[in-house]
Amino acid sequence: MNIIHFSTEESGGAGEAACRLHNNLHEYRHQSLMLVQRKTSDDTNTIEVNNIIVDTVHKVLNKLEDRLISFDNKYAFFNKGREVITDYRDLLKVIPFKPDAIVLNWISGFVSLNAIKDLQDYYKVPVFWHLMDMAPMTGGCHYAWDCEGYKNNCENCPAILNKEKKKLAKRIFQNKKEIISKMNLCILTGSQWTMEQAESSTLFKDKTRYSFPVPVDEKIFRPLNKTNLRKKYKIPLNKKVIYFAASNVFDERKGYPYLIEALKILSKSTDISNFIVVIAGNASQADIILKDLEIDHINIGYLKGNSVLAEGYNLADLYLSPSIQDSGPMMVNESLMCGVPVIAFKMGVAVGLIKNGIHGYLAKLKDSNEFAKCILKFFKHNENEIKKISENCRELALETNSYKKQIQTFQKIIDETTLSNKDDICLK
Repeated sequence: MNIIHFSTEESGGAGEAACRLHNNLHEYRHQSLMLVQRKTSDDTNTIEVNNIIVDTVHKVLNKLEDRLISFDNKYAFFNKGREVITDYRDLLKVIPFKPDAIVLNWISGFVSLNAIKDLQDYYKVPVFWHLMDMAPMTGGCHYAWDCEGYKNNCENCPAILNKEKKKLAKRIFQNKKEIISKMNLCILTGSQWTMEQAESSTLFKDKTRYSFPVPVDEKIFRPLNKTNLRKKYKIPLNKKVIYFAASNVFDERKGYPYLIEALKILSKSTDISNFIVVIAGNASQADIILKDLEIDHINIGYLKGNSVLAEGYNLADLYLSPSIQDSGPMMVNESLMCGVPVIAFKMGVAVGLIKNGIHGYLAKLKDSNEFAKCILKFFKHNENEIKKISENCRELALETNSYKKQIQTFQKIIDETTLSNKDDICLK
């Protein structure tokens, strides 16, 4: 296969997911080229395509617009229909081969849909959009929360607080609708939750949709010796270890207030002397959210690199994912691959993956009391039962998120779209 990928960045959750598919294709001897707006790696198969002048102008315009238009920040409405690459001929200059398919990832601010459509018309190949958040199906919001505007036409957008400016979302939405209706476009989703959103969206409900795993390197993210790791990180060996990571505890989507409330409920519900909370991430922010917590806790700081991230999961008996608005997080998949059970709200990738009592537990969204009860339920299992749950997690992750599984799935999708209606490859 010859594949071209588009991603605004290489870093962050979305960028990392894009790079994993790109690198995985190379691992299995396929030709893969990643085009990005901002390159941070030394990968020779990744090319930066940017226009510094246009990018600078857009940044100024976006800042001015943010001052003139009041936005509700929780919706992350920063995709305002401005991209640095709008002419497909700028892309042709750096593409050295004819692709079999084009894969879009998180492309906000990078390349316009018009340019992608023109590129598709030039090469006559299918385009796959790998959904990393909700931006592709909305008029600008990356997370819609309770708004269902994406099921209609994004009219009266709640993210835009100025009434006279609300037409911005509808205008962006209509522009997307016009272009997408003319494209041979397939949708790839990494979770059941995102799949359900795509199925009900105006823009994608008539497009073919595929479940597509975000891969986790099973050779790195794997069960490790907990005793040795706990000694290395100075974690008491006789404690039940609960683990979570926090890069930004003030991000409303990540649900940390609900987690802290759940831990406080836990401390009143059981003997907490046998528990310790291990947190990785921003030390100062961790101190803020943990200062009133009665449960023993320790911050191990930022964990850089996948091998060190795998050590973090393996310190734990249980990983906590309190996200309340998330297409991922990928940490759920990584924890399961390490054989570490997960407690999560019914949100994102956890939905459809975790079965209660088999891989961990799911709690009702935003219900801190139920989240705490799920933690207690898990630790009521005896040692042999917990060992079996851990084995279940590893088996599930290998079945759904291994590198080999992703390549097999991707090859099958390419074959299906190529062999099906060639004149209208991805339209139902």
